[in-house]
Amino acid sequence: MLALLGCAFAISSALRPRAEEEAGRVEPLLATPLPRGRWYAAHGLVSVTGTFAVAVAGALGMAIGYAGVTGSLDRFAPFLVGALSLTAATLVWMGVARLLHALSADWAPWAWAGLGFSVVVVLFARPLDFPDWLTALSPYEHLALVPAQDLDWPPLLVLLALAGLLWWAAQAAFARRDVH
Repeated sequence: MLALLGCAFAISSALRPRAEEEAGRVEPLLATPLPRGRWYAAHGLVSVTGTFAVAVAGALGMAIGYAGVTGSLDRFAPFLVGALSLTAATLVWMGVARLLHALSADWAPWAWAGLGFSVVVVLFARPLDFPDWLTALSPYEHLALVPAQDLDWPPLLVLLALAGLLWWAAQAAFARRDVH
């Protein structure tokens, strides 16, 4: 659940350029020598950095809660690994948000549908016996729940590669579209 809350931050942050565009601040800024790709990448970098900060804060909060109950702080590292591994799925949804905005500012709000879908899958897939192909559409379903499970590298690396591909596609699409 903490990863999904972090995802809400990530999508909101990734859509910040849309708010700047709607406020009319982007077109005059990009009329200067500032390259549009650099401007868009800077916004994305802030979003990624913030997403990792939220994950670390969540892990720290879980470790403090665990320490409050058990009196031991020895679980911070496993909680941190778990939070950071789930960030791969969050980066995928962030990439979708950036790509939708890069293609058209009007499409950007549809990025929230990905988070909504993941929430439904996390909360209802098992109780309602969703088909496997449907739950597999949520990137969170492919990652191990560390520390309860061992870290599984292949799905983590595939999701990170997908997030990188979405980042690249968003950068390329934003470079070609008209900004209002």
